[in-house]
Amino acid sequence: MNVGIYIRVSTEDQVKKFSIPAQQKILISLAEKNSWNYTLFIEKGISGEKVENRPEIQRLFKEIEAGKINMIAVIDIDRLSRSAEIFKIKEFLKRHNIQIATPNRTYDLRSEDDDFFSDILGSVSKLEKQKLLARTKRGIEEAKFSGKWLGGHPPDGYRFIHGKGLEIDEDRALIITQIFELAQTCSPQQIVNELNKKCILTQRNRYWGRTTLIRILKRELYTGRRNGIQLKIPVLIPHEQWIAVQQNLRKRLCYSDNKQSNLLSSLLECGYCGKKLHSWTTTKKDKKHRYYRCASIRREGTNQVKCAESKLIKMQNLDTLLIDDFFKICGDINKIIKGYKMILLVEDKAKKKQILKNELKSLELKKANLLQAIEKGLDWEEAKKRKDEIDRQIQNIEHQLSSDENKMMINLTDFKKYIKKIDLRKKFDSWGIKEKRRLLFLLFKKIVIYKDKIKIYYHFPIDSKVITYNRL
Repeated sequence: MNVGIYIRVSTEDQVKKFSIPAQQKILISLAEKNSWNYTLFIEKGISGEKVENRPEIQRLFKEIEAGKINMIAVIDIDRLSRSAEIFKIKEFLKRHNIQIATPNRTYDLRSEDDDFFSDILGSVSKLEKQKLLARTKRGIEEAKFSGKWLGGHPPDGYRFIHGKGLEIDEDRALIITQIFELAQTCSPQQIVNELNKKCILTQRNRYWGRTTLIRILKRELYTGRRNGIQLKIPVLIPHEQWIAVQQNLRKRLCYSDNKQSNLLSSLLECGYCGKKLHSWTTTKKDKKHRYYRCASIRREGTNQVKCAESKLIKMQNLDTLLIDDFFKICGDINKIIKGYKMILLVEDKAKKKQILKNELKSLELKKANLLQAIEKGLDWEEAKKRKDEIDRQIQNIEHQLSSDENKMMINLTDFKKYIKKIDLRKKFDSWGIKEKRRLLFLLFKKIVIYKDKIKIYYHFPIDSKVITYNRL
């Protein structure tokens, strides 16, 4: 008997510890116990949604068609697929008279009983795994609340001792305490420059960057707490000192803004190095100046190359330029209607997709409950009818989830009346950042920044535009 051992692990499965070595060990043992010749087919990090996107199962199918495989072995039925694709796979296996072997039993799909039970047990298995994942998450949350260290890479200044938890790493702790002492009077950039000048490296033997340093300074864990909860770890920094550092950080001369605090974050791109432009604020003589600048910045003491052509661009000037361009384009009401329609379709599709997923979960539960109904006396033929009806509904929902036809219609007539009725520019000026960004992102796809010009790309069939300027 020539058996194809099929092993699939998605990212989600890896979280659940449903690993490749674990499946491989069990299935090879099963083959050797039954004196089967076997060939391995291993999918790594592949979702079970689409068969055509899974190269190893395609290779398995070709081997079956060539007559080289007489049976397939899987750790569980849902390894073949967790979606309606399972019906296509089972039909293929039926045509070629291929049985499915699992560690618990072997299914002959030509038998109505085996076909029925393979579906039901597959649904039960899926639900059990979902329950296990939910219990695991609850356990993690309880461990967090109780103050336990949950593992992972220990924070700089600590080391993890198996069976004991976190302990202070004296060498690294000395560096962390020095950083916090400096942070009460110095800016993050000054500290970064000082550390790199002295060749004091990070925990991972790299030069310091401003972002890494600020992440450490903001880490409440050094005070023995996390989100206000006292942890069972030694205190490295007194809580009062940590509070003082947070206050000093808020007063520092330079800081990077949150991307939601400005209009154009994630739209702007450097025309020379291709990196994104981020917002940057400096304070001089108690006055804040806001800019956009290329993400490629120089770190003193490191060999990181700065974008040679990048420069600071005044945020207000660039924002005004792009807003003016937006309203020039939107003078044609049909173009803004098109953008409005696009974003609503995306949002409606996401909402409906979630509804369909909830319906799918409900159907899987009904399918799993059929086994209990049979044990309580449900007629065998009636159970098969119910299963077939549930399968039909599942396939229908799976089709809708994979189709672009589940877009909901919207009433554009009312929106046209609304736009014509109000002064959109005046309304725009009264909005907050979030609402303004939402509207601007309807039109702009990408904005590429050069020293003396910007190039604007649009979502709609509008030619890209170049705007020259002397200085922004």
